[in-house]
Amino acid sequence: MILTESLPLFFFGSLRDADLFALVAGRPFADFAIRPAAMAGHRARRADGEAYPVLAAEQGHRAGGLLVDLPDPTVIARIAFYETTDYRLAETEVLTAAGPVRAQFFESTGLLAATEETWSLERWQATAKPFALAAAELVMDHFGRVPHEASADLWPDVYARAAARLGANRRTG
Repeated sequence: MILTESLPLFFFGSLRDADLFALVAGRPFADFAIRPAAMAGHRARRADGEAYPVLAAEQGHRAGGLLVDLPDPTVIARIAFYETTDYRLAETEVLTAAGPVRAQFFESTGLLAATEETWSLERWQATAKPFALAAAELVMDHFGRVPHEASADLWPDVYARAAARLGANRRTG
């Protein structure tokens, strides 16, 4: 994982939700410079069997999101821990109201298949957010104690514990 602290991070998925971001980052959006952005030639599609998205390259589409300046390496490490080894940091160009900007984003490592379904933050918030918050709280309790490379191994137990806590199915959304 390459972290370039000088480049902002582009978020296209559930981490655009202020509550989830604060839980994962350990700090609220208000602590950072944030602006709307979009990645041309891509669409956020729901990951197969999951409620969260992956980016798919698709001509004529624009994946909307948020561009966040994150100068704190601990915050970046927390987000990378949450994203697990299913994603890796990559560089891209995003479009903002002020023009194109170089940025980082978490791209799929290929372990997650994309469905044909366009992913929607609003639909995710209405259906999957409570489960995601419970799971994020459980997994982030391990940050600093479990290496990033092992964070993906935590999720099966985290999902089971979050589902038991909420009586919910994680695959909603």
